[in-house]
Amino acid sequence: MDVVQCSPTTREETNDSPWQTQHHRRRSTKPRKILTGSGKADDTLQTVEEMKFVQVWSLKPDTTEENIRTYLGKIRACDRYVVKKRVIKTDSHAAFEIGLPQSLYDVVSSPDSWPPGVKISDWFRWNPRHGTRRGSLGAAGQCSNTSAQRSARD
Repeated sequence: MDVVQCSPTTREETNDSPWQTQHHRRRSTKPRKILTGSGKADDTLQTVEEMKFVQVWSLKPDTTEENIRTYLGKIRACDRYVVKKRVIKTDSHAAFEIGLPQSLYDVVSSPDSWPPGVKISDWFRWNPRHGTRRGSLGAAGQCSNTSAQRSARD
């Protein structure tokens, strides 16, 4: 068996290859500038308080949205709570997405406000990587776009 040693062709030596290296350039991630009105108050235009969202989990599987609303009312009465039970991959516990006025965030997200063992974290509603809302509500009031659905889509 003869061993043949290959040498680069003239095309490779002159870097005139039909193959080109592609370089990915990141887009500028400059945060967009958001202005907030500071002029004179007017009865014609009024603002609303922003909502914050938290996730609460490690609750018994039979816990309902109404149970969560009732408990939140014991922490601090408010008619603007938004509570949605999340569809998760396990039946061993229940998880909820809770929307609340920003002024109540510190009180509701305090560990002292919840029974022992309940887990609480911020809930990030926007998933810019996929251009979708995580945990957005479906027609039946259940959370859609779960991680199982995302992995099936990807």
